[in-house]
Amino acid sequence: MSAENQITTDWQRQNVQVVLAPRWESVQTQERSWLWLNGNRIDDLEAQIQALTRRFDYHWVWRGTEWEYRAPGYRRGPMLVPLDHEALLTHFLDAWAPQGAGLLLQSSEPSDVLLMHLQQLHLLIGADGMPLSFSLEPSRQLEEIGEGLPSAQRAQLLGPIARLTWRADSEASTEWLQLDMPAHCGGTPLRTGEHLQLTHEDETALAQASYRWFIRDTARLFFQRYPAHTSDLTEQQLCNKLALIDAESDVLGLALERDARQYMALRLTYPKELFDRDATLRKLLCSPQMSARHRLLEAEEHLSRTARSKVESAS
Repeated sequence: MSAENQITTDWQRQNVQVVLAPRWESVQTQERSWLWLNGNRIDDLEAQIQALTRRFDYHWVWRGTEWEYRAPGYRRGPMLVPLDHEALLTHFLDAWAPQGAGLLLQSSEPSDVLLMHLQQLHLLIGADGMPLSFSLEPSRQLEEIGEGLPSAQRAQLLGPIARLTWRADSEASTEWLQLDMPAHCGGTPLRTGEHLQLTHEDETALAQASYRWFIRDTARLFFQRYPAHTSDLTEQQLCNKLALIDAESDVLGLALERDARQYMALRLTYPKELFDRDATLRKLLCSPQMSARHRLLEAEEHLSRTARSKVESAS
């Protein structure tokens, strides 16, 4: 089951930066600051905005478009709000950002240009010409887009947006992340009906970015869950180790990330020789008639019994 090749990938983010949480002083820049908020995640969003700002200069992004009255309706879509009140930023940091309900963006363009661009970001066009749903909602997908797309496509995606800042969507991390307009690239706003077109190369790069996110996130989660097994490793070393184990999970047919992650946990916390030499364990893991989830549960139980037996024999 073991993979012999060494993994030399640099697992660190390349384009998305880790930054400090936004502060009121830091959002007072040359570009105007806005909040993009998800009405589907925030109940009574409009009432909350009015209570915080006493103003009505916000914009429902889907208002006036073909999606205005499509289910779930424009009030369950995104809202663009000028970040002109410190109380609004405080509430964003305390309530909305932790639940992944919005992000901060900065732009020097007028609100109508920014709004038109945001209205086109509900879709991307795949290499096969088929539409792919997309949202600026702070999530793994947004980080993968920022990491995977080349500079020209990132500039097209951002258009009039100079900077995006959001809280990481991960059980393993509460980092704040930032994506800037690529240097020496001028973003052009998407026109009505125009969407970002992905190439086959773009889709390959996004798949690689997704894999890197998964390995990196698993490593950070395992540092928290299994300190006794990870304390002597750097993040780069643990990512390399997990990538080798993940190659084994592919051979075992563990297609879901949930199952691959559980297998990584077993391999990390139990001796490797059991996976190489224990015939019962190998039979359990390689049983095609059992679901992956069932195989892993049975394997974990077997490993636990084996470990207990060894402790009892030693005593």
